[in-house]
Amino acid sequence: MKYIKILLLMSAVIWFSSCAEEENPINPNNEISITSFSPTSGEVGDMIAIVGNNFSTVKSANQVFFEGEALAYPDSVVLGNPMKLHVRVPQGALTGFITVKTGGKSATSTTKFTVRNEIIGNLYPFSGGTFWVYNYFMLDSSDNRVPGSNLKDSLFISGMTSFFGKQCFIVQKYSTNPDNSQYEKKDDQYFYTEENKLYTHPNFFVDLLNLSGTSIQLPFNMDEKWYKITDRSQSEWDIFAKMFNNEPMKLGSTDGTVSGNLTIKGSSDGTENITTPAKSGIAFKFKMKIKFDGKISVPSMGINNYDLKLDREVEFYYMAEIGRVKMKMKAMKLLIPNIVDSSIPGFETELLTFSIK
Repeated sequence: MKYIKILLLMSAVIWFSSCAEEENPINPNNEISITSFSPTSGEVGDMIAIVGNNFSTVKSANQVFFEGEALAYPDSVVLGNPMKLHVRVPQGALTGFITVKTGGKSATSTTKFTVRNEIIGNLYPFSGGTFWVYNYFMLDSSDNRVPGSNLKDSLFISGMTSFFGKQCFIVQKYSTNPDNSQYEKKDDQYFYTEENKLYTHPNFFVDLLNLSGTSIQLPFNMDEKWYKITDRSQSEWDIFAKMFNNEPMKLGSTDGTVSGNLTIKGSSDGTENITTPAKSGIAFKFKMKIKFDGKISVPSMGINNYDLKLDREVEFYYMAEIGRVKMKMKAMKLLIPNIVDSSIPGFETELLTFSIK
């Protein structure tokens, strides 16, 4: 009987030990993960709980990064399955994703933490007399800079006016003509800001919708109104949408029509470390996605309802108290089967010098 009791005791120890191993979330062979955090918003100094798996049991071995590369260490670690880290929102934290790093591994939240009353400075320090000068590079079909294509662009705020019921800034744009190297004035652009959002006039989109280098002339004119192009409070928003129905267009000098849907969407993509000749540091990144999906017809050339698809992505980077420091319009593939197979060049600008008045 004594031996039976010993065996039962040993079995119980093994069973409890096995259960403990199954419930132990610290497994060096497993990746760490963040399943949730609460609350979902707070101010600098507020405590939040980050729930996940395979964090370190040693507080100092867990690094918690908020947007803006703000680093914090947990005040406590709560064991269990899942685990929990209690951490205070650090100085410099910005609205965005949370990342936990430990033991050479990392995990990033799938949703953004909102920092209330965050101090980021003015991304759009517009005032009369302010100017920005940029290096301008053409991009090839792989989005690499084309050797010898370094030109200049500049923007100058010349004053204010009123458009579509809003007081706005007049921005004079100058660019180097690649054909004759002359510095030429382009059409003025117009902007106004509201709660750290930036709105613009249709002139801004001329270069972005340009199919230069191809024989196609599309009727992609935008309605005369304001368009929001940056917004840190939203992950994604609609900028423009229009359905074209047998709109006149040209393929070379030949008349045709185009039908389909043109959409432009904006998104806020957090922050990124940027280096330019004028300034280096953390910049806020925004994206713009331009897409057309439709049909093209040029009856005299035997082209009837051929597929026409266009996709273009543009990136914008803004630094606090400086404004736009970089812009990258990626190359776009234009394909009409058996008719056109072209790569429309992109471009990239980087801030060379500036003066904020």
